[in-house]
Amino acid sequence: MVKRNQGGLWKLAIVLMGVFAIVLSLKTGSFPIPLSEIWQGLLGQSIEHRDILFAYRMPRVLVALASGAVLSLSGFYMQVLIRNPLADPYIMGVTAGAGLGVNLLILGIISVPFVSIFTRPLFAGIGALGSLLLILALGFRTLLYDTYKLLIAGIAVSSICTALIGLLIYLFADSDQLRSIVFWTFGNLNSIQIWGWDAVYIGIAMWAISLGFGLRYGLHLDVMATGELQAGQLGMNIIRMKFFLLLVSTLSVGALVAFTGPIGFVGMMIPHISRGILGPKHHQNLFWGSLTGAVFLTLCDAVSRIIYHPTGIPIGIVTALVGIPFFLYLLFSDSKFLS
Repeated sequence: MVKRNQGGLWKLAIVLMGVFAIVLSLKTGSFPIPLSEIWQGLLGQSIEHRDILFAYRMPRVLVALASGAVLSLSGFYMQVLIRNPLADPYIMGVTAGAGLGVNLLILGIISVPFVSIFTRPLFAGIGALGSLLLILALGFRTLLYDTYKLLIAGIAVSSICTALIGLLIYLFADSDQLRSIVFWTFGNLNSIQIWGWDAVYIGIAMWAISLGFGLRYGLHLDVMATGELQAGQLGMNIIRMKFFLLLVSTLSVGALVAFTGPIGFVGMMIPHISRGILGPKHHQNLFWGSLTGAVFLTLCDAVSRIIYHPTGIPIGIVTALVGIPFFLYLLFSDSKFLS
């Protein structure tokens, strides 16, 4: 009963915090909008506020929500895959691979005949898939049982991609490209105003695909969390399931990294917090955990703009400032994963 009440209170808190985060983010910016006038702007009763809200702030809020949700879902999948609470897309090298793909585009090393809203996500997805293939190549021998070595392979791939990005910047970047790359590398939502609603559509699509996969295979994830031996005895194709987990995580995160840059620690923290409150079952964890991640990243973005008005501190720095102490807590605590 205590656990159920705790879960109910947490869900109510997430909904209320979500409303607060959205309103705060819509209110905050270079042109402050009073709370009393936000609703008028959303209803179109104030033309000036309507343009600001729909052209700039609403897309930013929705991309922040989608990014936080996708990162959290990817964290759930990778932590089940690796059976380690420290696993997330950032540590596993997915974001670094996507970053390498985006930097190849920014630096003009790979030229494209035309640029569209899908160009960056395409290059990010290719880079993320490349990192995935390299991770699998390094860890294929132990993919079935010793999956903790996949974590080591992910860290190695992340280091390789980071080194290659640094080398490419040193050899090819001019001052304008360097500024663009540095700005993107810290993780930032300011560029959403360039992409607008197109980025929103891609973000929501990635959220829907990633969540849909988890809800469809939630029971499979529960079985895998109890142990791979038990899953194999129940007839589950473990190798195929692990590959799907990596593939969905890689593509969904890669598509959003193209717009936001690498954002760390969200995928590590949120699943751990959600399981601690709601228990180990994945169906409700995936839904409410993704909402928790969405609210968390939106709050981080709003707070960053309040602290450093109006542009804000890069959101990747904010999540790192919150995530590093949590990382150290997990590293040195005696709590058991998936307990």
